[in-house]
Amino acid sequence: MSDTDDVRRFRDNLQGEVDGQALYGVLADNEPDPNLAQVYRKLAAIEGAHAEYWRKQLARHGVFGPKLRPTFRARALGSVSV
Repeated sequence: MSDTDDVRRFRDNLQGEVDGQALYGVLADNEPDPNLAQVYRKLAAIEGAHAEYWRKQLARHGVFGPKLRPTFRARALGSVSV
């Protein structure tokens, strides 16, 4: 597998973590049960830690600081009434 393939895969994985963190954040913000909201916040934090892992992998390949935002799909899912 080439470095280009690795970077593409790492970036895709990072995007998935960014999307997951955003969605769990929306779920936490809209959850009336404080215990369940806390679970969603913890899951969002875990996704954030995973995103940091992929950022470090990208940095090892010379790609620094990609500032990704949630994809349209993730934003659309987060805007649906829960």
